[in-house]
Amino acid sequence: MNKTHIVIPIGVGAPGTPHPEYLRDSIESVLNQSSPDWILTVASDSNVSDEVKNLLSEYEGKVNVKWFEPFSFFRKGSIWKKIWDSWEDEDSKYVAFLHYDDIWHQDKLRDQVKLLETTDFKVATCKVFQIDSTKNVISQDLSSGYYAICHAMVWKKDCLKSTNLLKRYDEWAAYFEKVLIEEMLNAGSYTRCDSAIFYHRSHDKSITSTMHENADYVKEQTTQTGYTLRDMYNKL
Repeated sequence: MNKTHIVIPIGVGAPGTPHPEYLRDSIESVLNQSSPDWILTVASDSNVSDEVKNLLSEYEGKVNVKWFEPFSFFRKGSIWKKIWDSWEDEDSKYVAFLHYDDIWHQDKLRDQVKLLETTDFKVATCKVFQIDSTKNVISQDLSSGYYAICHAMVWKKDCLKSTNLLKRYDEWAAYFEKVLIEEMLNAGSYTRCDSAIFYHRSHDKSITSTMHENADYVKEQTTQTGYTLRDMYNKL
């Protein structure tokens, strides 16, 4: 089986620092895969707490950690170009994204990658269930919705490189999920692996409360780019 490169971006897709125990759950869900044919990279702009840095140090030798210079959340996505460049150095045929607070079922990679190896499909998705902060499942299968699908994709690396995704860095910072879905549809060849499961963590805080908490931050960023936090969520 060809290796799958899994990337967890932290301190990149949102202001602030990730919850360390959520990040641990995500990392462990990859380390516990039934297939060992993966490469796991945690990529950060260093906008993380010492607690998170200490947690990552526990996985030395098992997880690649890539540090890039600090950047603005709403700045155009040069950091994503650097992350992509680091993927190209790896001997992998497949690429997948993992949000720091989501969890992969132990058979997800094996089954989805097997589908891609034995078919002409370019992208494989799977069943998606929401979990709460204590990892209890709180939803029915959500994989009929595009937003849920984008959290559970495994791409053929060559296909990903041939899409327009890598030409749209200026949109990634605020609209990454939207851009990813559009390019998946443009690829025109994806399927769902019904035997694989992905768990997407649901948060108690609403978008509105998050906006209020980050009001000063958002104001500062929107004066530079014209993006707003509400725009970001509305565009997904």
